[in-house]
Amino acid sequence: MKLMTLGILLASPVMAQSVPPADFFAGRFEVIGRAASIDFVPLSDRVTIATTGGDFPLLLDGCRLGKGHLQKVDDPMEGGPLLSGTLGALPIWCYSQTDGDNYPILSCYIEPEGDDTFGLLTMWPSNGSTLPSNLQDCE
Repeated sequence: MKLMTLGILLASPVMAQSVPPADFFAGRFEVIGRAASIDFVPLSDRVTIATTGGDFPLLLDGCRLGKGHLQKVDDPMEGGPLLSGTLGALPIWCYSQTDGDNYPILSCYIEPEGDDTFGLLTMWPSNGSTLPSNLQDCE
């Protein structure tokens, strides 16, 4: 029995963390979250994500938050974020997942400064819906 269990374990595929190809993320994204501060300042934006020649790093261009980038984490910790970079002045670390229609969603945390708490933000593909009033000029 022990030998059979060992054989099954050895034959099982290893579940490695991986990041989809860079062009999977290209497009316009809605962003919502809260800043890394004790005040929990809300964040909302529209971000365009582009590739650099079809590969990483990804270039981010936020209407309100500014420009930034995302790159693969060289040696991610087990269960840790696979992408890191910036969005404007915000240092971010992101997990990649998909929705039910296989569109990318980026769940990110914003690195705090000093004693602040971590900020959080989520980016999902824009479906062309009407923007909230604070983002009307981000078309």
